[in-house]
Amino acid sequence: MKRKLQLLGLVLVLLSITMLPVAGQEGDPAAGEDIYMTSCAACHGQDGSGSIPGTPDMTDSATWEQIPRAQHVDSVTNGVEGTQMPSFGDQLTEQEIQDVVAYERSLPEAGEEGGAAEEGASEGTQEASEEPGMEPAVTPVNSDLPGFTALTAVVGLLFIGVLGAVSSGRRRK
Repeated sequence: MKRKLQLLGLVLVLLSITMLPVAGQEGDPAAGEDIYMTSCAACHGQDGSGSIPGTPDMTDSATWEQIPRAQHVDSVTNGVEGTQMPSFGDQLTEQEIQDVVAYERSLPEAGEEGGAAEEGASEGTQEASEEPGMEPAVTPVNSDLPGFTALTAVVGLLFIGVLGAVSSGRRRK
């Protein structure tokens, strides 16, 4: 029984590690701007407001309240069926996709603050939006289970620690 609980604790710790954000996943809006201008501006407009009918207005924060970050990444990676949005997964690296998504999601801030998102990117920082419904810059691998990473890590470590203490206490007798 003790062995099974230790194994469960180890599994929970490993599960929490696999759900941590992927290194570099947050994206760099400054790098994303170059990619956007080359690959996206023809349809979405130089400023992100949309050049052709049916493209979302990326300068409107309400757009990002309706489209979670994970869905946005998926749309860029795989395209959107039934629309003119093509797949870029075979043309851009995962990091480049994260960069262009970070840039696109910074457009409402840039419009409101006169380029503040671009200035923040040049300083090497990107603050998360405080608007309700906006996704954080770093998205867990499985964003369907928010907070699960921390919970599984704590529970797993508790299992391992408590069982280790109990088993070492039994050996001393």
